[in-house]
Amino acid sequence: MREHFRDSRPLWPVLNQILVAAARASGGAEHARSGALTAIFPEMEQIECLVTRDFYHRYTVDEHTLVALQNIASLRGVEDPPNNSFANLLAEIKQPGVLLFALLFHDVGKGTPGEGHVDASLRLVQPAMARIQMPQQDRETVLFLIGAHLELSSAMHLPRHVRPADHSRPGANR
Repeated sequence: MREHFRDSRPLWPVLNQILVAAARASGGAEHARSGALTAIFPEMEQIECLVTRDFYHRYTVDEHTLVALQNIASLRGVEDPPNNSFANLLAEIKQPGVLLFALLFHDVGKGTPGEGHVDASLRLVQPAMARIQMPQQDRETVLFLIGAHLELSSAMHLPRHVRPADHSRPGANR
């Protein structure tokens, strides 16, 4: 299967649909267990079963990525107040596949010793995006999300009263 995906081909439109459908159904765990993800993206092999010891990773790095995808999937149609604001944000995203793709690659650089994981993730995702012929605008969004994921995570973990106010929508942060 890996031989089939080695060369550049216009896979992004189909992968985008698969990512969104998988997130709605299960978070993508079946695709990871099937070996399809590493066949298409061999860059992900280096995080399979990789153990890291830090606050954010109770799981191996590949499991952390799948749990993050499952958490996104679980936001669809959520009604409970603690997660409702995140569900509303997700509903506003025009291309959730781009977010999900960035999530797939956000920690792939953790398998690269001697290089900061964000820098390594940014380096590793670029040939993957080129291989699937992702449009340039989507690539730039993916690079931004991966490059800023530590800051985005820190902002999410701030107490609500400390988070920057969102003045773009009436009634936000009330």
